[in-house]
Amino acid sequence: MSQEALDSLNKFITDLKQTPQSLKERGKQPTPFDYEIRISTANYIPDLGPLVMRGKFSPLGYPVIYGAPDQKLMVACFGNPKFGCIQDPYYFSLKSFVKFLKGSEVEADTSNSVEMDPAPPWFWNNWKNGGYEQVYRDKIYPAVLKTINQRDREIPPGPTVDLFGGDGEFVEMLYKATLLGSERYYILDNHQPSLDKARQRANVSNTDTIVVCSKNLAEDATIFEDITQPSVVTAIGGLCASIVDRAQARKIASQVYNALQDRGLFVVTGFTPVVLNAADFSEIGFKVEQMSVPENAISFKRPDQLYVLRK
Repeated sequence: MSQEALDSLNKFITDLKQTPQSLKERGKQPTPFDYEIRISTANYIPDLGPLVMRGKFSPLGYPVIYGAPDQKLMVACFGNPKFGCIQDPYYFSLKSFVKFLKGSEVEADTSNSVEMDPAPPWFWNNWKNGGYEQVYRDKIYPAVLKTINQRDREIPPGPTVDLFGGDGEFVEMLYKATLLGSERYYILDNHQPSLDKARQRANVSNTDTIVVCSKNLAEDATIFEDITQPSVVTAIGGLCASIVDRAQARKIASQVYNALQDRGLFVVTGFTPVVLNAADFSEIGFKVEQMSVPENAISFKRPDQLYVLRK
């Protein structure tokens, strides 16, 4: 780790130790939380232990509990000051350090959040008019492409499957980038208008290597019955709140694990919170290589959660 990174970490530790006792005592009160950000510092300061941030999702900001080195806690709110939220100075020293960490050292765990009702079918007819598409197109899709590109030489040859692939925009980007050279790219979803657009994209690309399939992924127990040993599976926005619940997500992830080739890759991310965490994926059998984009996890930018899982 660079000296700049160590200086940033040491500043954060110093700031924590100077926290007023009254604030530490507030932090000791039990607080319901929707998310927990865990930051491992064991590779840099072994006696520090993991830092833990917890908070409730709020339209006015994010009240957060930090786990301090002395096991006492403090509460901070680092939402937007225009909404009257406090800008906690400790947050800025932590933020300057976290950007130096690896995605395997920071997890934004939202598996504890209250489950949301599934989005109604009509929502998917116009969801790309709500501003979400720009975040996916400019931030999330490129992050997944970069993740695959970084591991391209380690991925065995075989089909690529995009679960909840919708209108095929991501697969089109992957196909044009020729990162994998897969003989088949499968788009699986059950929203017919989106699948029609996916087929149009495949026709425009003048390729028969993109296969569009209608599957009710939340309920189907045979997702991969017609797909032989994929080497890469992506779930971008699929294993997320308002799409599936935790039980459904675990069943899907288990099917992915069973279908993948050895050393195959499963990438999970999205705009809304992912309903599984690293422990869930490990229990299924995956090796967790990455959990987040650290600087985004601490800043609540997308993509914050980026699970890279290896069979």
